[in-house]
Amino acid sequence: MAKAIFLPKIGMTMEEGTLSRWLLADGAPVARGQPLFELETAKAIVEVEADGAGTLRRLAAEGATLAPGAVVGCLLAEGETEVPADILAQTPDGASASVTPEAAAAPAVGPPASQSAGADTGGRAVASPAARRLARELGVDLAQVAGSGPGRRVVEADIRAAAAGTVSSPPAPALPVASGPVASTPTPPPAAATSGTREPYAGRRRLIGQRMHESLQSMAQLTLSSETRVDAALEMLHGLNREWRSERVVVTLPVLVLRACALALREHPRLNARLDGAEVVLQDEVYIGLAVDDDAGLVVPVVRDADRASLQQTARTVADLVERTKDRRVTPDELTGGTFTVTALDGTVVDAFTPVINPPQAAILGLGRVRETAVIEDGAVRAGRVTTLSLTFDHRVLDGAPAARFLARIAELLARPYLLM
Repeated sequence: MAKAIFLPKIGMTMEEGTLSRWLLADGAPVARGQPLFELETAKAIVEVEADGAGTLRRLAAEGATLAPGAVVGCLLAEGETEVPADILAQTPDGASASVTPEAAAAPAVGPPASQSAGADTGGRAVASPAARRLARELGVDLAQVAGSGPGRRVVEADIRAAAAGTVSSPPAPALPVASGPVASTPTPPPAAATSGTREPYAGRRRLIGQRMHESLQSMAQLTLSSETRVDAALEMLHGLNREWRSERVVVTLPVLVLRACALALREHPRLNARLDGAEVVLQDEVYIGLAVDDDAGLVVPVVRDADRASLQQTARTVADLVERTKDRRVTPDELTGGTFTVTALDGTVVDAFTPVINPPQAAILGLGRVRETAVIEDGAVRAGRVTTLSLTFDHRVLDGAPAARFLARIAELLARPYLLM
């Protein structure tokens, strides 16, 4: 029998994902374990594999953004040509409204035209769960509604149209035109055109925006900034890079900062906490996310047990995660579980910025560019290299004083970088 294809949940915090690309054509044969489509979340793009075999029927279009568990297609068993009504009934309105051209042109996937519109062979209306709820609320008889979804499935728009006394789909046949003069209905003027290129607010961009908006709405965020000397840190990393060149290990300033955070979080556990209902959870694991930028937006792979790794191990792990993130080869597990985040704009013209916390974490540290400035040392003015560290923390979990002490510890470790070894 036919088997539904669901949009999987990637990570505990995923609320929706975008079916960015189908990897097989509608009607293609599918083997178990064969990649079916690419799923884009706020954190990654992953390939979703088939958990069975059959003939693919695509019920959601590329670009559809749906909740985990949504039905996006099905695998027809041998000899089957129609998508069962119970599977169609589970397909969200957002998917059915944007069904792919291939699926629309495929063999019939709904009840024959001789049946009542919106009803299956058992007399039960073929409608999405959302449409059924709306029909109950508005007192609409589903059996009398013409469905505009695939297989004549009734969707929410059809219910609203029926409640308003209009027909949503299909359009009524044209009536004969009466002879003689006919009063014309004024046509409203078109909306004023605006210049500029439009692009959809969708996919990872939309998911990142929603997540950051939720973060700012749900937390009491405060940012502390500190200008920090990095002369000694830069000298040490240049020396280490010369020494480790044969091992192909490269240490960068963000790696040193991540390593400093890993050590400091052990001493300041409230920065490594999260708020869980009425409790503050001081987490034992130090899993530090590192924000990585690519064309589609920020992705945050996680360095696990960062406090237990050596500086060289940390450099290797970061280089590997960054490379695979940019190539979109990072796994879902490597994007979840972070307890703290480091984000860096050291390669830009930005001196300081206000990073936004990645929920449910309690803090994030931002690294600005390195710049030369005049510093006073031993009573003399000389050139020095500094950066600005910006720590955003959740004021519900901790106060400014402990956050300032954590920031001071990071600055101390960068000033005495041998402690990072």
